[in-house]
Amino acid sequence: MKKGFTLIELLAVIVILAVIALIALPIILDMIEDSRKGAAIASANGYVRAVNYKIAQEALNDRVVDESVDYVIGENALQVTGKNIEDITGSYTLANGSVEWAGLCINGYSVEYNSITKYTGINQSGNYCNIVEPYSYDFAVEKSYQSLDAMCTGSSADSIYSSTTNYKIENVEDLVCLSNLVSSGKNFDGKTIYLINDLDFNSDDSYKDKNTTAYG
Repeated sequence: MKKGFTLIELLAVIVILAVIALIALPIILDMIEDSRKGAAIASANGYVRAVNYKIAQEALNDRVVDESVDYVIGENALQVTGKNIEDITGSYTLANGSVEWAGLCINGYSVEYNSITKYTGINQSGNYCNIVEPYSYDFAVEKSYQSLDAMCTGSSADSIYSSTTNYKIENVEDLVCLSNLVSSGKNFDGKTIYLINDLDFNSDDSYKDKNTTAYG
């Protein structure tokens, strides 16, 4: 009666397990990384809610919160408390009684919150973990952004182009519109175009309207 494994069978099993481990490890690491990023984003939203709650409390007590300054966490920030927000650093700006923008460092991730573009996510280019010089945000520039898609779906592309300096790309429609405008002869010389969000053509979240047929 044959008992146990032969040496060759044992080696084969070890090789198979090693191959499985090599295939599975990157997937597992990606899942862990995505989980950590998700936790950082959730913490950013939690911090923003805590600040907004504190502003509401101040208003109830007839205390005016200064919205003309950039609030640096740990220096001139509103004193807020809550779960998983003690180790957050960075800065934020207020407008209309709530947080309008925040650049935060959470567990080593640079996370951006933007109430104007309805965005909270990992900012790959932002250096919000630089505690010495936390990022500030110029809302005068943000509010003067012109959506590119509006130039392709409306009838006033020429007037918008001649009167606007700053443009924003926040979805796939904006990007395709930019391509069409350049093809039509608008070279955007002397103008600035800001990429607001990371775009993924395979993700519904990257589209203004995932069912759009405006561009084919």
